[in-house]
Amino acid sequence: MLNGGTPVGGSGDYGEHSVTCMGYYDGNTDYVLLHDTWDTTTTRYLAFGSWTGAMATWVKYVSS
Repeated sequence: MLNGGTPVGGSGDYGEHSVTCMGYYDGNTDYVLLHDTWDTTTTRYLAFGSWTGAMATWVKYVSS
C-alpha cells in the first residue's frame, strides 16, 4: 500500500507497507478489513481508496 490513510480509531497514517486485506464492510462508507503485520492483535478498518496506490497478490492453495 502506498500512502495509506488513517484507519478507524487509529492515530496515524499507514504510510507504505504490506497489509492483508481480509474482507470489506459496506456501510455508509466502504471499508476494507485489514490485518496489519505490525499489529497482530487488532484488525483495522480503512476507508476504501484512502491510498494512492496498492498492489494485490492472490495466493491459491492447491491440495496435493
